[in-house]
Amino acid sequence: MVAKKKVVKKIKTLPKTKPKIVKKIEAKKKIPLGIKIISTYYIIVAALTIIIGLIATIFSKTLSTVTIDFGQNFPKEIVNDPNLFLIIGFAFLIVGIVNLILGINLWKLKKWARIVIVIFAIISFIYAFKGLMLGQLSNLFGLIIEGIIAGYLIFSKKANNAFK
Repeated sequence: MVAKKKVVKKIKTLPKTKPKIVKKIEAKKKIPLGIKIISTYYIIVAALTIIIGLIATIFSKTLSTVTIDFGQNFPKEIVNDPNLFLIIGFAFLIVGIVNLILGINLWKLKKWARIVIVIFAIISFIYAFKGLMLGQLSNLFGLIIEGIIAGYLIFSKKANNAFK
């Protein structure tokens, strides 16, 4: 009879904290749809940018033989130089890899990815606005997209709660 009382006392005196696995499950936050869309957008853009970078890098010698009219601002010696397309290809690869890293980490709700994407979106918004003011209507798409991305990540309550 005494042994049963000790067991009962031990059960009653167990700490009331939750097991680690329960804490991990509860800590896992639900990703808002807007963040999923922005992350997917960044990943798709990254994939396309990487493909363009690979094409420009791999076929730099072939691309340099194609006559491209950049206007009078660029001498043909520079435009027809295979190193130009090699440099452009590497730049696209770097930008694509950065966008891929940002898209994946935004999906994982990393605060630093959100901050970097907001900064990039604001800079892109400013450049698109400048281009639009100079009469380049092609910047309208970038202006809208980057404005939505920055606005959502800065002002959305769902986004703000997800990154807490």
